[in-house]
Formats: sequence, structure tokens, C-alpha cells
Amino acid sequence: MLNRRILRSKAVQYLYGLLQSHTANYHLAIEHIKDHFAPDLNSMEPQDKVKLLADSEIAVAAFEELINHDKPLPDDLSPMIKKAVNSANLYLLNAIKKDNSHISSTLVQNTEAVHDSYVLTLQMLVKTLSFLEEDLIKKFHVDAKIFSVKAKLLESLAVRSNKSSKETNDNINDLTYEIYRDILAKDQAVIEVFKNKLGDFEAEKTLLKDVIKAELLKHPYYETLMEEEDFDWSENRVAVKDLVNKTLKNLTEDTAPAQILISISANWEEDKSFMKQLFMNALDNKDKYMKFVSGKLQNWDLNRVSEIDMAILLMAIAELITFPSIPVKVSINEYLEIAKEYSTPKSKEFINGVLDKVSLDLQDKGIIKKSGRGLIDNK
Repeated sequence: MLNRRILRSKAVQYLYGLLQSHTANYHLAIEHIKDHFAPDLNSMEPQDKVKLLADSEIAVAAFEELINHDKPLPDDLSPMIKKAVNSANLYLLNAIKKDNSHISSTLVQNTEAVHDSYVLTLQMLVKTLSFLEEDLIKKFHVDAKIFSVKAKLLESLAVRSNKSSKETNDNINDLTYEIYRDILAKDQAVIEVFKNKLGDFEAEKTLLKDVIKAELLKHPYYETLMEEEDFDWSENRVAVKDLVNKTLKNLTEDTAPAQILISISANWEEDKSFMKQLFMNALDNKDKYMKFVSGKLQNWDLNRVSEIDMAILLMAIAELITFPSIPVKVSINEYLEIAKEYSTPKSKEFINGVLDKVSLDLQDKGIIKKSGRGLIDNK
């Protein structure tokens, strides 16, 4: 299931992606300026290539000062240079706005894909059991209705509206049959156990958990399908497997079909609001929070901070400021754990040092105010 650390990690990853796209757009804007001063090969008039190159370099330098240091364009710049810089700046602003809108809208959508991947996994499990059931009926003449766990799962999936396309369903059928042949059809010992345990709900469930854990969730065909269906599969994999295992663990003969499928978190609406608020606060206040970071860097230029470390720092600052009920130490420790997983070995110490200084400074200024059980109000 998705916990708050996973949600924090997702917010950091998407902000990191945005920072990368902002950097790419910045370099494209510079190329936009250079193109503006490129010689016109179709012109019938002579071109002063030396002057064009010089003007291009002046324009790029003015653009870098404008963007990186918020310095206005010098009055003595030629109209052509000013036009090139302003055009590049407009291009950059529009590109950033477009990327911000796209990434922020897909964050929740791609996180909720965890549940679709979880349902798809259960569909593959039911289909695998259907192939096994067919073999058992054909070879051992068993009663098909006796496969009780499969029936329960099938009922629960029928309750949920099927969002899968026909192409996806065909994919499930083809790949699941290949998985079935690899796992169960070749293992007569497993088939014998299933045959002898049919009708024993708990025994069936135990066998299924073993098969899923040891075989299905590790099968390359399963991984291939999930990578195609889930944009964030590399990150969602653990949560999906956890949901499947919890579903089987909690499943009983008396469980109502509508109660079998579980939510991706204990309180998804609340957790979704937390993730969205956290991400949007970091995004909307990116420049301001960067200045907080820049003020605490000793003999270190802001541009030398890696984009993943900056994403972690910005998200941590956003949480410190936005959520008064979360203790400062809890927030900092969470992002240090994220740094251990996603950044370099030295990043944890660097991030810890910066966050300690920033948090103390912002508490002194009253920007960070913590209140709630076990916390002292900062006034």
C-alpha cells in the first residue's frame, strides 16, 4: 500500500522531472537566441558573421543575467538583441508553464495507476486459475465450482467496472497463458496439491500466495505487461505486490465481493490531498525556496546543487512550512531517507546540514509554525 513516504518520494520524483525539463527549456531558449543571429543563407545581401556572432554572445549573456540573477536588460542593448532576449524569455516562460501544468496533472493520475495495476494483477491471477481449472476438469474430472478462491476474486472483479481495453484483455489472455504454462502446467506436483486441496478455502489461499510470491509476480511476462500499462511501474511495483498480498491475506469465505478489493492507502482522499498540496506548494514557491537554500550555502553556488538534491530540499521546505502538525524532525528525517534511496552517498549529510539551517532560520522568523499534540506553537 501507499504510505506517506512513498507519496513524498513521488512528489520529489515529479518535481525532479520538472527541474530537468526547466533546465532543458532554458538551454532550448539559448539555442533560440543563437538561431536568431544565425546567418541567413538565402539572403542576397552580405552578412557580417563576426558581428552576428558577437551580438549572439551578448544576447545570451544578457538572457543568463535576466534568468539567473533577475537583472533587467541594459539600456544600451540594440533593439535586435533586446528582441531576441525577450523572445527567448517568452519561449521559456511558456514552455515552463506548459510543463508545470502537464506534470502536476499527471502526478495524481499516475499515482492512482497503482490501483489499476493491482486490479490487473488480480485479473491475471484469476485467468491463471482458469487455465488451471480447465486442466483439472479435463485431467481429473473435478467439479469446477469447487475452486472457491478463484470464484471469490472473480466476483469482486465483476463488481468493479472494467477499464481495460479489448487489446489489454487480449494481452492478459495471451501472456497469462504463457505464464500458466511456465509455472503450473509444467509442475505436476503443484497441480496434484491443488487437486487434493480443492474445497479447502484456506489451503487454496495458502497455495495461491506461495505461487504468486514465488512465480507470478517475478515472471518476465508479468513485468513486461506492467511496464507497458503503468508509467511508474518501477516505483509502483512494491505497492502493487503489497496490495495483492494483503488482499489474499484478508480474504475469507464470508467476505462480500464489494469488500475484497482494497484502497491504495488507508485514507486515499486525505493522502491524495497531502501529496497534491505538498507538490503544488513546492512548485508554486520554487524560486522563493531556492533563495532559502542559496542563503545557507557556504562557498557553494546554487547551480552546483544537483537537481535531485534540489528537488528533495524544495519538497522538504514545502512540508516544513505547509503542514503545521508534522514535527520538523519528522519531515527532515523523511527526506533524508528519500535522499539515501535516490541521491548520492554524500547527499544525505549535505541535505541534512542545509535543512537544519533553513528550518532554524524559518522558525526564528515565524515562517515555520508548528502546533498540535506534542508540539509547541512558534509565535
